[in-house]
Amino acid sequence: PQVGDAVVSHHVKHCYYTAKVAAFDRKERTFTVDWDDGDQKGRTQPYRLVCKHVPPAADEVGVGTVVLFTQGKYNFEGHRLDRYHEGRVTAIERGADGEAVYVGEHTKGEADGKWVTYKDYERTFRRPLAQLRVAGNLMATLSVE
Repeated sequence: PQVGDAVVSHHVKHCYYTAKVAAFDRKERTFTVDWDDGDQKGRTQPYRLVCKHVPPAADEVGVGTVVLFTQGKYNFEGHRLDRYHEGRVTAIERGADGEAVYVGEHTKGEADGKWVTYKDYERTFRRPLAQLRVAGNLMATLSVE
């Protein structure tokens, strides 16, 4: 991701939300983001916890890939936005329309301090590629001046 790009970024604990990149610190390898909901907390995050807010290419996701996927929504000062979670792909299946469906489970659970009692929580996920996000290549980010 580059300054100005829409991203899905870690916030606190095991929470990921949408934002835009405000800055990148090459030395510290951290992004500073502006949250879409206007929150001012948790804005600086390590590069590996920030994903460009675009679907990955099919050759970027396979069994074992760590992805971000939506599950549930949250309210923040009148905004109703998607809540993203980190998961690992465990299988790739074909849907009724022949489209690939990525199946997996959360990488963190209750034992890790993850909140799992909200209404929309499910331990597993099934999503088409268009609904997944993956972390970018740090070398590509560092090569841009």
